Amino acid sequence: MRIVDREDFAAFIQSLTGLQTVYWATNNMPYISDTDRMSVEIEVFSIRSQGVDEHRYALSPAGYPTGQWVVTEVGNREVTITMRVRAFDANVDAAEMLDQIKTLLRSAASTATLNGLNLALEWAGPSIRIKEDIDTRAISCSVADFKFGGISSIVSDSELNQGWVDTVNTTDIVPGTLTP
Repeated sequence: MRIVDREDFAAFIQSLTGLQTVYWATNNMPYISDTDRMSVEIEVFSIRSQGVDEHRYALSPAGYPTGQWVVTEVGNREVTITMRVRAFDANVDAAEMLDQIKTLLRSAASTATLNGLNLALEWAGPSIRIKEDIDTRAISCSVADFKFGGISSIVSDSELNQGWVDTVNTTDIVPGTLTP
């Protein structure tokens, strides 16, 4: 499971901005319509572990066959997401859209939505202006980092009798070991 659900997070940022042109940096920039005239590019900048991961063991949990060990690795993560806003209209400032995102991320409704995405906003960094030209036109561009707390959860399973001592024979000698 990904720490950041990319599709749902992008849809969430779309709901905050009202823009259809919210996309991940790993994708191509979408067509900028005459209506939007702005875009928000999202990128996972870094992921850092917080503390030691927990190993949760379960034997034959619901949905798994009998005799199946399931181990869930769970750990806290700190995720830095960079958002870059580009405004293609001379009368619009990209930093204002970043400020709108920062303000709305702190609202009670956003907290509930982030909770559903297994994220929690820790802080939002300052907006930084960047000089950027696209097709020889100067555009308004600002970027900011947002730090979120998240949870990593990975499930692995293994069948019994693979790497485990299953039984010991009647003479108390583990099969496959040296005998006295």
